[in-house]
Amino acid sequence: MNDNEVNSKYDRQMRLWSSSGQKRLVGSRVCVVEANAVACETVKNLVLAGVGQVVLLDSERVSAEDLATNFFVVAEEAGKARGECAARLLGELNPDSTVIHEKSSFESLLKDRSFWSQFDCVVNCRLDHCVPLIELLWDLRIPLLHAHSIGLYSLVRLYCEERTMVETHSSRADDLRIDAVWDELQEYVDSVDETCLAEVPYSVLLIKVYQEFVREHGRRPSTKETRRRLAQLGDDENVEEAIKKAALVTKRSSELNEKLAQLMQETVDLSTASSFWVLVEALKQFYEKHGVLPLSGSLPDMASNTEKYLKLQSIYRAKHETDRDELKGLALQILAQHGRAEQIAESEIELFVKNCSVLEVHRGSKNVWSSEMLSEANPVLHNTNIYFGFLALNTFHKEHKRHAAPKDQSEVRALAISQLCRWETLKSFPDGLELVLDELLRAEGTALHNVCALTGGIASQEVIKILTNQYVSFDNCLTFDGVRGQTGSWKIE
Repeated sequence: MNDNEVNSKYDRQMRLWSSSGQKRLVGSRVCVVEANAVACETVKNLVLAGVGQVVLLDSERVSAEDLATNFFVVAEEAGKARGECAARLLGELNPDSTVIHEKSSFESLLKDRSFWSQFDCVVNCRLDHCVPLIELLWDLRIPLLHAHSIGLYSLVRLYCEERTMVETHSSRADDLRIDAVWDELQEYVDSVDETCLAEVPYSVLLIKVYQEFVREHGRRPSTKETRRRLAQLGDDENVEEAIKKAALVTKRSSELNEKLAQLMQETVDLSTASSFWVLVEALKQFYEKHGVLPLSGSLPDMASNTEKYLKLQSIYRAKHETDRDELKGLALQILAQHGRAEQIAESEIELFVKNCSVLEVHRGSKNVWSSEMLSEANPVLHNTNIYFGFLALNTFHKEHKRHAAPKDQSEVRALAISQLCRWETLKSFPDGLELVLDELLRAEGTALHNVCALTGGIASQEVIKILTNQYVSFDNCLTFDGVRGQTGSWKIE
């Protein structure tokens, strides 16, 4: 497909992650382990989004349970290779995506590094979280998502060593620098006299009011004081806009949000670090020199004379380009200081500067469990009970090669107690865990399609975030409770 066809077909989702994000999806390869209902619902959403290739790793045969819960197998296919049947129907959803069935057994490929290294992300939809797979993909630096559903409960768990997020799409205040003008902007503000105040963008009015107030009182004005002064300028549309945006005068351009401030204090080995961390170090040096971040350069729409708005826009854009070039120079110096000859793409630097105020980093964990999870102080204790319930059922399944049923209640409870003692989590049985175990046992390993559809939607959404490297992932465990109709998420350290 050419760019015009891509833009037309994927117009709505490109409004979420832009053409660059769509191109990353088209060039991505994802492996999904199993072809059960959760897996197929996940693949369905990935295919519809335009992910280039999905490999279904499944060696099972279509069973009666599959026919009851999975829309991507049909009755005539009972006994046939489940992955092949599902791949054929899923592949029909979007000719731009290829769905391939890998009929080898999961166990035979588990230690095959060359097989797993070809993927950008792996989704494991088995009950077993599979520690060997976690270890292998962690070593290969390939994100792994574990998603599974039983009855009215489901879980989604992300294993990813580090995710650096530039395009977080976080909401942020307009970067107008009301209190930190530069020479060219000051000249423009000074050139505006009282006869044409109705024609200038509201940011100019805010700067004028701010500067006049500081000269008179030696401090910045409050929002109320700013609005009072602006109201004296008349009732033109740009004045009304300025009054609505009056709170911007209280924003200190030098102030960093807590996450960014912590990020800039990180200590990393710049001789081997990714370009993201090199740019973070350059950002730190830029901030220490100027006391502000590089200007993003974007200017919101404003009621104004067109000529005056375009002039102001060009001033902001020129400042952004100057700041960007300075940051690039600092990054190149850092690379040279550490004996690195590589370059950083212009597009990556541009994107970094535009989003430098809302950067985020998530660091994951290989741990399947953490001792604090079932603490009574945990605000999502009920949801961690669900997660723990899946672990207990997995232990039972490994020992008996079948799903636990209500008749196995006493044994499953004993297994749960054994695990709690082994992990030294707490002395008493967690409040609410027994009810969760009873509900899981009642399902006897069977999935419900509506819960699988929701779980597949959550899982595919997280995969798309990873593949496009946009938006902020959950960090790093989530369960869905279909009894209460609630999700809960928390981090396993």
